[in-house]
Amino acid sequence: MKNFRNSITLAARAFVVTAALLATSFSTLPVAADDDTDLDTTEVSPVGIDSSGNHLPWHPTNSEAASSADSEDSVAGHTPDSAESAPRSVSAGDGRMQFTDTTSYPNSAIVYITKDGKTHCTGWMISADTLVTAGHCVYSFEREEWLSGLEFSPGANGSERPFETAKAAQTWTDTSWVKKGSPLLDWGVVKLDKQLGERSGWFGFTWRPGEYKDVKAELRGYPDDKNPGELWGMSGTVAVSRGNQLCYSMDTHSAQSGSPLYMSDEALVIGIHAYGKGPGRFTSRECPSQYNAGTRITKGLFELFLDLRSRVSTE
Repeated sequence: MKNFRNSITLAARAFVVTAALLATSFSTLPVAADDDTDLDTTEVSPVGIDSSGNHLPWHPTNSEAASSADSEDSVAGHTPDSAESAPRSVSAGDGRMQFTDTTSYPNSAIVYITKDGKTHCTGWMISADTLVTAGHCVYSFEREEWLSGLEFSPGANGSERPFETAKAAQTWTDTSWVKKGSPLLDWGVVKLDKQLGERSGWFGFTWRPGEYKDVKAELRGYPDDKNPGELWGMSGTVAVSRGNQLCYSMDTHSAQSGSPLYMSDEALVIGIHAYGKGPGRFTSRECPSQYNAGTRITKGLFELFLDLRSRVSTE
């Protein structure tokens, strides 16, 4: 199997990050919301379990955050040496497109999540054994329990699992999600029991204190209104960016929760899709009701993802 080559993407920014990424804790600094200067982001507070359901104590390592302190605000993605492609098809009456080229990057790094064998959510790889998804995909606030029976398959295409399937070795989400069901910190991280990302590749991710309004973006995932295991997505722009959420009009459906919202020209993820528009239990608190919403990657989440992806899954 060919070795990965690191594909380092450095994007020019219209701002300078003045705060060092290395911190003694993972509390986010307040980030001004683009459309409401009085709205501050909330703090990241991780809580996790191992594969047996035992509580995992949180001791931040900061190892990778330290090495990235001088690299502006982005983390490089990693792609396989070889890539395959296949035609795309368009679904009538829906802005989403189906992607059948799931072995090519970045589609290969988007993860189909099932629960007890059925379509459940979407995720995206950030290292060989680490993926990000929505918090409500791994922990039920209503039932006050971690979800079981989850399996993770990068680059799924119908019944095909080109990069195999793994289970969770560690699962993490935010204390604010567990205790309050807060959509402002609706994130989840899973450490897998297999190194699936060595073949599928993984995404880079980024944060900025400024706005994302009108930034071109892609949103792709595994919706449950399509055939099981089919990857669908849509291009668009960020309509409104707030302190902890990004708002957009790209079409989505249930089970696309956890999908990567990434910048079209860089494959750097800026948000985690989590909420549809309109009323419901999981209605956004920051985005206007006419938009879908994703959990924004803030400085605190950025540093946390760096820490978790650098850890070994067996600890």
